[in-house]
Amino acid sequence: MDQSTTVKKIPLILVTGFLGSGKTSLLKQILKEIGSSRKIAIVQNEFAPGRVDSVELQASGVPFDLLEINNGSVFCACLLDDFISRLAEFIRTYQPEAIFLEATGLADPVSLAQVMQTPEVTKYIFLGGVWTVVDCLNFDKSHQYIQRVRHQIQIADIILLNKTDLAPPEDKLINQLLEWNPFAQQFRTQDGLFEELNNVLLNSLDLQYLLSQKLSLHREVVFPAKSEPETEGSLLKPFSLPRPDIGSCVIRSQKIFTEQSIRQFHSENKGYIYRMKGYVRSTEGKYLLIQSVFDHLEINYTDHWSGPTELILMGPGVQPGAITREFLKSGKNG
Repeated sequence: MDQSTTVKKIPLILVTGFLGSGKTSLLKQILKEIGSSRKIAIVQNEFAPGRVDSVELQASGVPFDLLEINNGSVFCACLLDDFISRLAEFIRTYQPEAIFLEATGLADPVSLAQVMQTPEVTKYIFLGGVWTVVDCLNFDKSHQYIQRVRHQIQIADIILLNKTDLAPPEDKLINQLLEWNPFAQQFRTQDGLFEELNNVLLNSLDLQYLLSQKLSLHREVVFPAKSEPETEGSLLKPFSLPRPDIGSCVIRSQKIFTEQSIRQFHSENKGYIYRMKGYVRSTEGKYLLIQSVFDHLEINYTDHWSGPTELILMGPGVQPGAITREFLKSGKNG
């Protein structure tokens, strides 16, 4: 490899993890750690067109450039070409020193190899690493989409065992991760923070370090094919999973909601809403930050939002018309 032609390339780190695992929390920690010393760009990818995650990142107070692609997974074949061209234009415009791509929680990252081998992108960036966030509290509940989760873990260089304060990882989970990917480093985190974060970041963003470790900067991503057994050392043709059978919607409203009404709505609908996140207009001119993953719900007051309610819902039972009407019934006109 001619290092002189690649040394000025921009490192890109892909951040994956199932719905609500803590990817945005990790990015907030990364911004606090290096955002004042490097020009950071973040690419946020989501199924639903909402501003919730970007506002949460901006609340860190650390400047960064943002590219939002909120109409499905960027690794889906139908969006891949558009994503590559938008990413290249974004890099030319903002010229960041490091890029973090936060994939949607439902992403199947098998097409990462195609992105990294595209001339339009490779002349600008190298792959600094793939970080996958694992939700220790809710990992077992993602079984319906376990093949998608498995792909995210198989591609990882770094596996972050998140929410260890709520659910210390059991041996069963550790062994499962080792079976799927025995080569990735594992770290235990709380809200995306871990003691080695700075050193791991510096190594992942350092081209010379990656070259010294003999890591491929255009890694070939391979997975076992569905119809063939896995054998040690085999590299079988990768396959891409179809779009998941999961619905999403964004609810926007000027109505006022109480913490009690939000908890009641969640309790009655949590069986088919896997993820709920957003900002809710509440009483006395206050706003609530809503975060739920399966049956775990957190509600906190926040100063980082103004305007109407904006709430994103995702799950197999989410149908925009019906679920929106159900939610709005619990609110009052302001």
